[in-house]
Amino acid sequence: MLTCRIWVKFHSLTLLKFYEILQFTHDAINCMELKRQSRDKFHKI
Repeated sequence: MLTCRIWVKFHSLTLLKFYEILQFTHDAINCMELKRQSRDKFHKI
């Protein structure tokens, strides 16, 4: 029973870390996309 509880705790922590990494990657991609768009707008002027 104890091992099961530890596994569940570990599993949820791993999922949380995975979600944080996904979120970070998503934000980084959005940031790069925004920079690219603003650069394109700047060149068009």
